[in-house]
Amino acid sequence: MAEYTHRGTCAVPVALCQIANAIWRALDPDVGGDTSFDILRGTDEVGAEWALTSALCTADFATQAPYLIAHPQALHGVVAQDYAQRWEGVEPPSLADVEVFCGAARVVVASRDDTMGSQLVELGLNLGSPE
Repeated sequence: MAEYTHRGTCAVPVALCQIANAIWRALDPDVGGDTSFDILRGTDEVGAEWALTSALCTADFATQAPYLIAHPQALHGVVAQDYAQRWEGVEPPSLADVEVFCGAARVVVASRDDTMGSQLVELGLNLGSPE
């Protein structure tokens, strides 16, 4: 069984929820990743709305996540490979979609003892939709 030693939190502008969910389908080690960005919402300093997901993750994922966000072609390769192995008949996101995601995403990965609240501060976000 995997040891979840870290917490990762990712935020994207709400307009990118569909792309983010398609990418997260592949990054989630079981099922349900395709709805990861459908629940939590946050706002930034100017009131823009962001979709968020936060979950415990392994040390391997924690090490890989910053690299994958900085290198969309590598992330696209990981996602496409997972789709081919686990999601037969489902079209993976395109490289262009992954590039858009990587360009907009805000990601924090820290110790599992780090609270989501402290990660939100680092991301520059507050939970909740603008009023």
